[in-house]
Amino acid sequence: MAEPTIQLGGGNWAGKSDNLLGYYKEGERFYKQDFTFSRSTTGTYTDKDGYIQEMPYNLLNYSEDFDNAAWTTLASGETIVSNSVISPDGTLNADTLEGDGSSTNVYVRQDITLNTSTNYTFSIFAKKGTNDFLAISAEGYSGATNTIVIFDINNGSVTTGTANIEDYGNGWFRCSYTIPISTDGVGRFLIYPAYNGTTRGFPTSSDANGQNIYLYGAQLNKGTSAKTYFPTTTRLNMPRVDYLNNSNGSLILEPQRSNLVTYSSDFSDSSWFKLGLGTASTAIVTTDYATSPEGLNNATRLQVDLNGGTTSSDQSLIYDALTVSSGDNTRSIYVKSNDGNTYDVYFGGTLSSYEIKEVTSEWTRIDATRNFASAGTGYLSIGLRGGTGCSDNADILIYGAQVESGSYPTTLINTQGSSVTRNADACNITDVADRIGQTEGTLFCEIDLNNIVSGYSQYVIVISDGSAANRVQFLNNSGNDWQLFITANTISNNINLTTSTSGVGRYKIAIAYKSGDVVYYINGVQKGTSNETFTFSTLTDFDLGQRYDDLFPLLNPINQAQLYNTRLSNSELATLTTL
Repeated sequence: MAEPTIQLGGGNWAGKSDNLLGYYKEGERFYKQDFTFSRSTTGTYTDKDGYIQEMPYNLLNYSEDFDNAAWTTLASGETIVSNSVISPDGTLNADTLEGDGSSTNVYVRQDITLNTSTNYTFSIFAKKGTNDFLAISAEGYSGATNTIVIFDINNGSVTTGTANIEDYGNGWFRCSYTIPISTDGVGRFLIYPAYNGTTRGFPTSSDANGQNIYLYGAQLNKGTSAKTYFPTTTRLNMPRVDYLNNSNGSLILEPQRSNLVTYSSDFSDSSWFKLGLGTASTAIVTTDYATSPEGLNNATRLQVDLNGGTTSSDQSLIYDALTVSSGDNTRSIYVKSNDGNTYDVYFGGTLSSYEIKEVTSEWTRIDATRNFASAGTGYLSIGLRGGTGCSDNADILIYGAQVESGSYPTTLINTQGSSVTRNADACNITDVADRIGQTEGTLFCEIDLNNIVSGYSQYVIVISDGSAANRVQFLNNSGNDWQLFITANTISNNINLTTSTSGVGRYKIAIAYKSGDVVYYINGVQKGTSNETFTFSTLTDFDLGQRYDDLFPLLNPINQAQLYNTRLSNSELATLTTL
């Protein structure tokens, strides 16, 4: 079988800001092929260890560019020399921080708003220059006011405070410490040279003259330890590779959604009402009680008890009242039994719109969808209500509540004080006419079709000239049929082949095109052919999970994609698509 001209995924995933890295092979060598990726917001995903993470989990911007405006420096008194030293990754991308003799306090600083009460870990890679000591601090937060730790980056030790230092070789150390943030607000994360292992800055301005240290890879992440370093620029356009139920990972491609719940995991907030009506006890909420799906101690304990109550007026639950739009709205929340017992809980909006959900000793995301004839008040309620078939009492853990407009739940959108919108994902590559077969070729894609929306077309894989005039596109159409659509120069040359889908599941799809010889296979079976003749104008663009004009995005994850500049044989197509 011929080698693909472009490959993406299949267990080989790499990404960076604004790019998703595909690859191609020539002989025995592999070369990267950059896909443009955009979302303009952050988003969440499930990592290889099964934990929900923010993409990226590094909360600092421009983590390797200390001369960027995201970092505050002294107006005078210091110099930052970018890309002046070989970093721990072997690249010339570490910076020098140097004093010029006009100030005692030489530093770089980034101000971050943290809207939650939890532990965070601040870390930086540092190497001695003419100065042997480094200080890092967090200031302005309750629980972390003016906390300063100092490191000996010559000998690799902590000299002041409680912190960690790890030897990364070639004189580099990763210095980190954990900060208990107890209130919301804006704080400062600072990096200084220090002296004598006890004091940040220098005794006098003249002592700072010409003194320097080398810096690389700053990071701030949730938790009590420094996670694997994750480089950032703006943090916004980062592709998300998700490992939920897929050890090889899959690219998340989702539409724009907003979480209407303003406090998605802080159930102690007053926006969450705690009821105890009739014979039932008032719901008890205990925050930061256990490990959540994030892997952090930020799951909430919910204790509810009907005390034998059997009528709908007997209620022990919490709820949030929200303004929702007309049409489908989906509510979801993560739940787990706190004591190992299995419980049936009331999960609903109102008595006319609820479901009884089972809560086990494993974290599970429960969800329900309701259609609203018009905009109005919607509820996310969880707990117990008499006469509904739920348990009489329950001791459970909860995390990550979400209410969104749509017929199915998307990945968690974290909120802390206001509704948050995650923009749609988009992924494509342009100007690759040399990699696209202009007279013949093959497109291959593997997807998990989890979300099917009636009346909505989802484009899976497309090559085109950037317009409707010349294109090969494969989609799951508004009638829930697989559809191959080929246009060459004019619509009169249209090839339109459809076959019914078999619903939710995993699909391997291959489309082979050549004038007079078109075929497509799904899961090892030939599904359609055409002997229509055609001639393309130049095809230049390759789009994944969207049409050539960025419309009709795919609502499902992509596991892998390949592009060939030859028409593979039918037997090769059958082999390629067999599950």
